[in-house]
Amino acid sequence: MRTVQRLVKKWEEEGLAAFAQEGRRDNGTHRISEAWQKFITDAYGKGKCTPAQVAVKVKAKAGVA
Repeated sequence: MRTVQRLVKKWEEEGLAAFAQEGRRDNGTHRISEAWQKFITDAYGKGKCTPAQVAVKVKAKAGVA
């Protein structure tokens, strides 16, 4: 109910522009460090690991059980 109330209020204040899609703030940014990116691309890039095997290696390196 509260969400609908917010949307109606926004529409009353801004009109159709209220529903225009805005770009994501994190667009183009990576969520993992460059070190992790390198580790993953090196493991996968050698062609000897499947994505599932890379995931296992990442978990092992991160210390996740």
